[in-house]
Amino acid sequence: YQRRVHGGAAIASCLEFRLWESGDSTPYFLCSLLPVMPQSELRCFLRLCTSLTALPDSTLARKIAVFKSHRLYAHTCFRQLELPNFSSVDELYGALNAAFVSMTSNPEMHED
Repeated sequence: YQRRVHGGAAIASCLEFRLWESGDSTPYFLCSLLPVMPQSELRCFLRLCTSLTALPDSTLARKIAVFKSHRLYAHTCFRQLELPNFSSVDELYGALNAAFVSMTSNPEMHED
């Protein structure tokens, strides 16, 4: 039995963007990408940012802080995600998927 991941829109509402400038596109790209991601990728996104595989309810008590950075890097204990300013939603999606593949292919990072 696996708990169902809440929809991407619910996850997007749990994001808090920090250090981004008004002209930066990545916050918009991420908020538009999450609602159309399949459940398996939403589960990976939550694991990447929080170490959870499903939201305990419709929202998180503590938001996921998304910081502007020069790299894609996650701090699960603090529910923080660092992202560069991507030039397209496809570039962001590709970077996230590379992180998901890395997480799921590394035996030390399995949920078991």
